[in-house]
Amino acid sequence: MYPELLERINANNCDWLRSWGCFVTYLPHKSSNPQIGICLNPQYSHFNGVFSINCPENEAAALIKAQTERIERESGHKAAVWLDPYCRPKNLPVILSSLGFRKTATSFVLYTKATKVKGWMRTNLRKLSIRWVENALELGSWIDTYCLAGNGDLHNDTERWNLAFRKQELKFALGVLNKTNVPVVTGQLVTSNVVRGLYSIRTDPAYRHLGFGQAMTVYLSIVAQKERIDDVYLIAETESNKRFFEQWGFREILRNGIYEQS
Repeated sequence: MYPELLERINANNCDWLRSWGCFVTYLPHKSSNPQIGICLNPQYSHFNGVFSINCPENEAAALIKAQTERIERESGHKAAVWLDPYCRPKNLPVILSSLGFRKTATSFVLYTKATKVKGWMRTNLRKLSIRWVENALELGSWIDTYCLAGNGDLHNDTERWNLAFRKQELKFALGVLNKTNVPVVTGQLVTSNVVRGLYSIRTDPAYRHLGFGQAMTVYLSIVAQKERIDDVYLIAETESNKRFFEQWGFREILRNGIYEQS
């Protein structure tokens, strides 16, 4: 067991998760083959949680209670629990309810082959240019646009984004209007072998329903193919997001229920 989980965050330089300020580990438990995953982020409490639970039913409540209390004690934030179809025992939602957790959201992991993304020929880029972020000023424009899309204020977290930018496993793409040079859509391409995929595809609400989100999705898929990435993944945070990406050939492969303490 790790006695000081937060101290390990700074030592976790092995992959791109460090650029998000997250530390992820699996902890053993007392029975033969149990497991529980822990994710910690001292800056953003919604990253603090447990996942990949697999243990006997009679140990589940104690295991979840011990680790979520530990996260709260060491991070200062309450922990969430993320349940996917592979978590065991199957009655974990009932167990979580007894511990004071309630389901607050659902996220969807979607998948397709890079070559199977639909709409390549229909994508109209006459109004839009998509560029890779190349410096701190452009990264600032990317963050501004991402925040306008309803993702909260990230301006005080430039260090995390700058670190992600410098590592280059996380590539930032920004779509700007050709006539006015106004940024309207964001996207990211992750090339790490572990978590490769498309992320942070967000459109300024004033410019939605104009095909810009589709254009970014198609563009990143083309680049993924050039990077020899055959399988691409993305995370949809709502049912409407999921339906949007399903139009372009993505299909749901995993659904996560997010449970938070009342």
